[in-house]
Amino acid sequence: MKTTAFLHHQVITGALCAGAVLLAAGASAQTLYEADLYTGAINVFNSSGAATTFVPSTESLGQEIAFNSSGYLFVANNRGPSITEISPNGTVSSFGSGFSQPSGVAVNSAGDVFVANEATGQIFELSPNGSTETVFASGLDDPAYLAFDSAGNLFESDWGSGDIYEFATDKTKTLFASGFQKPVGLAIDGAGDVYVANTVGGDVLEVTSTGIKTVLSGLDDPQGLALNNAGDLFVAVPGPNNGYIEEVTSSGATMFSTQVATPYGLAFAPVPEPSTLALLAMGASAVILRLRRNNKNVGQN
Repeated sequence: MKTTAFLHHQVITGALCAGAVLLAAGASAQTLYEADLYTGAINVFNSSGAATTFVPSTESLGQEIAFNSSGYLFVANNRGPSITEISPNGTVSSFGSGFSQPSGVAVNSAGDVFVANEATGQIFELSPNGSTETVFASGLDDPAYLAFDSAGNLFESDWGSGDIYEFATDKTKTLFASGFQKPVGLAIDGAGDVYVANTVGGDVLEVTSTGIKTVLSGLDDPQGLALNNAGDLFVAVPGPNNGYIEEVTSSGATMFSTQVATPYGLAFAPVPEPSTLALLAMGASAVILRLRRNNKNVGQN
């Protein structure tokens, strides 16, 4: 009987470990997606940088990309009158209309989609289902890419002026930083530091909330940026010949992938929602309780 009880204890421990692994994996696992400018393809990468095609081609000239919390991917197609929406299973459809050279796209916590319309110098705000479209900001000089911070403030890289603007939730506009050479890609970490791809300067800069600038890496025409949960920065570099994606960590810059053509937009898919993780934990707990009851019955026999 003691041996049987010990075996059941081992199974219970294994179930506990399995639940912990599921929770840990759900909390940290992220997948990087890339929009290729000239092929129009959307590619997805594993942790080693190997690429597979998620969607063979959207409209050409795909630039910035962004996910909503449900895993729908939005692509700013610089040539089209609308942006592209891609479902988690790869179904492609149009989202919004009436744009002229949309280059940037970002999604806030409520699911509203924001589009930088380069030709008209405007930022449009669309409801989550795309049915309502309003002008969020105007009077910009070739707005390029967009990004939200954790407080819901919207940042915009002004390609024409070389400035980075911040828009509060009430649409108040302030100058966050200036002096860039054709800035495009933006990413914002949990501390509120803003990372900027400086295309003509050929580098990526980190700008603190107090305006301190630090050069992180020298590159050939950097474009899209994305941060993972660990704070590692990924940079899309079309390059003069063959494109690549670079990873910048606290240890320096390394090559992440060369399996790309002309990478522009980067985004990490959302991790499972806390509710999903809770269900996983509940499932693991149910297994544990059942095994404990079985173990108790065996001991009584």
